[in-house]
Amino acid sequence: MAMFRSANAGTGLFILRVVLGIIFFLHGMGKLVGPPFAGGGMDGTIGFFTQLGIPMPVVAAWGVALAETLGGVALVIGAAAPLAALVLAVDMAVAILLIKFKLGKAFVGGFEFETVLLAGLLCIFFAGPGILSVRVQPKD
Repeated sequence: MAMFRSANAGTGLFILRVVLGIIFFLHGMGKLVGPPFAGGGMDGTIGFFTQLGIPMPVVAAWGVALAETLGGVALVIGAAAPLAALVLAVDMAVAILLIKFKLGKAFVGGFEFETVLLAGLLCIFFAGPGILSVRVQPKD
């Protein structure tokens, strides 16, 4: 049984990577463009960050929106997946610490989703992208 599980670790990482990638892509697009994606577009994201008192809200909003959108794409195709996972893990850690705590949702019904995303991203960062990923080979 252990042999079966270890032989399929790459498949499990692939499934995790693609699902996380889709989630981040959709959330990033909501921040960038809004409808038809769930989110308020850049104006809504900047306004939300401003309301929370996040420093440099315009820069932060663009950074988060682009990181989530492009990081999501990178995860789906598996290109630089550990790096994308690390960037998005930092994004989730900041979301938990700055946004969820500021909104008073740190302990009851507030940060479970972000924590699961963070854990999945750390799995990809430490274990790699799994099967079917775009890998860049250095030239000899």
